[in-house]
Amino acid sequence: MAERVRILFVDDEPPVLTAIERQLRKDRARWEMVFALGGQRGLEEIHASCFTVIVSDFRMPHVDGVKVLNEARCPSTVRIMMSGDAEAAAMSRAVPALHRLLTKPCDTATLRQAIEQGIDAVRSPAAR
Repeated sequence: MAERVRILFVDDEPPVLTAIERQLRKDRARWEMVFALGGQRGLEEIHASCFTVIVSDFRMPHVDGVKVLNEARCPSTVRIMMSGDAEAAAMSRAVPALHRLLTKPCDTATLRQAIEQGIDAVRSPAAR
């Protein structure tokens, strides 16, 4: 049996985290989701354990999304950056293993699809 998928969501805006949690509520049975308010809290979560997927906002005070995604301890972690900032596309190149860049606001179907595609990519035999 495959191990349970663990997903970390990092954003500095509480309403964004609440919206994501509400949007993905039906996925709680198959995914363990952790919500971290701000980049520093995201780093604490990353340093405490591994995640299958990390979805991080790009622009956050003190610790940005590039730092958060680059700190992922597990090499197979799927890294997804979300941003409403046009500059994020250029900055996303600073994350060597970035799986996907999503524009904020991001609809539920697009977010879910990006997560699922990332999980499929790391679980496929070619990824091993």
